[in-house]
Amino acid sequence: MGLPYSYSSFFETDFSPQNFFIKLKNFQKSQKFYDLSFADNKMSFDYNSGLFGLKTNVSIDFKTDNSGFYYEFSLISLIKIIIVLIIVFAFVLKGIRSLIIIPSVTIFVMYLISVFHIKNHLVDVFEEITKERLKPETLSEEQKRWMDNPDLCPACGTELIVYDKFCPECGLSLSAHRKSAKDPSSRTGFEDYRIIYEYYQPKK
Repeated sequence: MGLPYSYSSFFETDFSPQNFFIKLKNFQKSQKFYDLSFADNKMSFDYNSGLFGLKTNVSIDFKTDNSGFYYEFSLISLIKIIIVLIIVFAFVLKGIRSLIIIPSVTIFVMYLISVFHIKNHLVDVFEEITKERLKPETLSEEQKRWMDNPDLCPACGTELIVYDKFCPECGLSLSAHRKSAKDPSSRTGFEDYRIIYEYYQPKK
């Protein structure tokens, strides 16, 4: 059974392909990415991992629903290095047993290290690109008045009545906003209900 010539996996994100490509371009020099190309939700670039002098091509294929993308990187350069190592081992080592055991273990370990290194580095870059940089929200003076007034919805400013547990306009739960409000006394048993009137104009 031969070694795979490429490695592929899926990266989950809601980033659009256009935004991802723009941010990826900002990383290309620092992360040793070259020859970036982008078309039809697909992009590719060359990558110098710096491990064993490996250079590989990375291809990215975004899903149409923007739920993430499949990425794949070629291992052809690694396979070429392995072939050279096998030839070197064949000249240096004597005996069939040594020629099979020592090169096999060395090649297998080298292969795993290379795949692990490239995969982890790419995932680190993808996560850095797609992580949210949340900015603190600044409230307007009007929104601050909504927050301070228990008779107004803090989200949309809709006027509330004492029976409201949810905003009738936007549906926001008012439990945290109106903790200090006292429930009205009622003997009807309908204190949790809001009466909505609807008027209909008779047709002439």
